[in-house]
Amino acid sequence: MILSLAVFSCKRNKNSERNGTGGGVSVSGTSGDYHEQEQEQGQYDDESDFEVKIIDGIFRDSVIIEGYKGNKEIVHIPSRIDSFSVNIIGEKAFSNKKMTSVIIPDSVTFLGRHSFSNNKLKSVTIGNGVTEIGIYAFVNNELKNVIIGKNVSVIKAEAFINNPIESITIPRGVNLNNEVDSMSFPHDFDKFYNDNWKKAGTYLRDGKSWKMKK
Repeated sequence: MILSLAVFSCKRNKNSERNGTGGGVSVSGTSGDYHEQEQEQGQYDDESDFEVKIIDGIFRDSVIIEGYKGNKEIVHIPSRIDSFSVNIIGEKAFSNKKMTSVIIPDSVTFLGRHSFSNNKLKSVTIGNGVTEIGIYAFVNNELKNVIIGKNVSVIKAEAFINNPIESITIPRGVNLNNEVDSMSFPHDFDKFYNDNWKKAGTYLRDGKSWKMKK
């Protein structure tokens, strides 16, 4: 059980389901083989740009980011806020912010529902701590090439729907939501991946079909 203790805006350093009305991964405009992403240190955004909630339980002494008050197109999320580890990106925390790029630290393990939906994202780097990408997490962006990190085990329904994806690099055995009309990825990738025994590798979209990169 997770117990919410407090909600605060940090000041230490000075809308249907798909469109968000009514949770190392690298996603970018350039392709590449599976690899760990190194994040630049010391270039985090001001902590006062983030609204967070302190949580307890299995994520003891950590926080959920629940909102973003900044106005930057390129956002570098800090790994700690007011001495607490940033562990979860909450529902709609960065939705509809006109962002084009985001770097998420290794401390984060879960990306919530609609967490980065309805932006203009062309580049996303997510630390290797992430294990689950929530429903609609990156829906309605401009992502073309996706690299899924080695620790991701679950990608929920429509997490990457409505993106012009041409390439996906993914580890073995990731559980995708492959129900009819509710895939994790566009263009029937889920079915192709599952039919190929969830093999690790880079998958390329060739016209209307997928193939594995040799």
